[in-house]
Amino acid sequence: MTKNTINLEDQIKIKLRSEKQKEYGNFEINFNLLAMLWSVILKDNLHADIKPHQVAQCMVMLKMLRTTEKYKQDSYLDASIYLDMAKELHKKI
Repeated sequence: MTKNTINLEDQIKIKLRSEKQKEYGNFEINFNLLAMLWSVILKDNLHADIKPHQVAQCMVMLKMLRTTEKYKQDSYLDASIYLDMAKELHKKI
């Protein structure tokens, strides 16, 4: 992969992340809310609350599951963005 390709991919990720934030709001706030909601739903199956970075990890799994049906480039790109978010959130712990 050339440096230009990496830069292009990073630019695409930044643009998509910005568009998703406009559409859905701040991912950190949303993942915190999802962590609380999933903890309520899964409370009988968990020994501790879900952390926000684990929400991002679950979203990656969702996107990867979607790739088992039909090729869609967007699913791989979304999974990559969720991994970046998980890393960002996990570093804070």
